[in-house]
Amino acid sequence: MSFHLQAWSYKYKWGCYHPERTFDSGFSNTIEGFDNNQGKVVWRKAGFSFDEDLQPQQNLTFGVFGPDLLDGPGGVFFGLIKDTDKWIRPSFLGQTGYKSFCAPVVHYIAKAAGFIVNGLPLKLDDRTPTYVIFDTGLSGMAVSDELYQGRNLQARKNREKSLWGEVKVSFQTKAGDEVELSARKPITTPLGQDTPWTKFKGNLIVLGLAFLDGTSMSIDIDDNKLQLKK
Repeated sequence: MSFHLQAWSYKYKWGCYHPERTFDSGFSNTIEGFDNNQGKVVWRKAGFSFDEDLQPQQNLTFGVFGPDLLDGPGGVFFGLIKDTDKWIRPSFLGQTGYKSFCAPVVHYIAKAAGFIVNGLPLKLDDRTPTYVIFDTGLSGMAVSDELYQGRNLQARKNREKSLWGEVKVSFQTKAGDEVELSARKPITTPLGQDTPWTKFKGNLIVLGLAFLDGTSMSIDIDDNKLQLKK
């Protein structure tokens, strides 16, 4: 399945991994475990700077995930622990000399067209839009209190045995087609009053690995598009 969704993000510049710009770190490859996967990590070196106008580049060691780990948390590994044992590969903070750093949080979201649980649609109000965040660090799903309580009322009214049995979230593509992501019995929690943005008006659904397992996600920041492929 391949489709494009409108995505919103803040306008920050990000670097990408370019193998031709790296060189040997002097450290041998290791086998690491992340997200219940194990695979090879190749340790490379490359120039890094938070801001080249204020700080000269440093050559830092970092780990590059092999194909067995690319289906998990990502592609490049920077350790955020400052002090490590000698047998552990150098960490990011330990190499820079900084005590701390602050990075922006960017959420890629899409507007939901439909939200169906156990074959029953949960009404989405156009005046209060429902947005979806895609989060590979989440196992199941988290939803706004309004949606969570609405689903509770719906399930009790219909005397359903399973509160979150079969969940389907649909989206409208730029071409006008409708596609959906689904999961069976995803672990579901309410978001409470916490949202990632101030003055946020609307409902929020956070979809995790139960909906994204077996897919790859690509973000086109310049064109504000999100693509999922099976």
